[in-house]
This record gives sequence, C-alpha cells and structure tokens, in this order.
Amino acid sequence: MIARKLPRALGYGVTAAALCGLVTVGGCGSVGYSASATVDPPQMVALDSGVWVVADYRDPVFYANDVYWRYQNGVWYRSSYLGGWSRVRVSAVPPRVRRIDRPRRYRRYHAPRRARVRRVPAAHVRRRARR
Repeated sequence: MIARKLPRALGYGVTAAALCGLVTVGGCGSVGYSASATVDPPQMVALDSGVWVVADYRDPVFYANDVYWRYQNGVWYRSSYLGGWSRVRVSAVPPRVRRIDRPRRYRRYHAPRRARVRRVPAAHVRRRARR
C-alpha cells in the first residue's frame, strides 16, 4: 500500500518544489515601466441657448449657469468644477436644464453633424495620476 502511494507523493513533492522555485526566481528581479499619454479633455455639445451636454459620458451631465448638472435615477445633482456632487431639489435646477425631455437619453451622447462643440475647460478637468 505504501509502495503504491510513494510515487504519487514524490510527484507532488517535485511539483511543489518546482513551483516554489519559480515563485522565488520570479520575486528576485525587479520590473519597472513607465508610460505617458495625452488625452484630450471631454467635449460639450450645445443643446439649447446656454445649455451644454458633456459628450460621451456615462451619465447625463449638463452645463449651465457655470455649474454642472447630473441626472441619475430621477434625482438631480450639481457640481461646480472639481468639487463633488450634491443632491439638489428640482426647483434648484435651472429651468432650461429642467425642461430637457428625458435627460437619460443623453448618456454617452454623441454630437450630431454641424453641432456646436467646445472642449470642457482644462481647469474643470480633474487629472488623476496612476502608478
């Protein structure tokens, strides 16, 4: 009985030793990398006089009265540039933004041809450094 289990146990032992050796060798060296990328700031598309929508963004985000307005799950939020989002009452949303029919349809919005487009000001864009 022991003679039959011995080859299997040796096989497991050799496999375990080989894996430990690979882990040890893999941990001996150091790997470094660097990358850089130039990314254009997001674009805004004119919807109505004084109302812009941030193009190709995951949520419907509008810009009016020098404030960003986001619509999510029936609730309006506001943010001034790099600050966080604050929930607001519907009455706080500018009438021009509030009148937008079905704001959810502006998720990942693409500018139609000949639409007025401008870049989100660089001062409004948060830059995240990743290491």
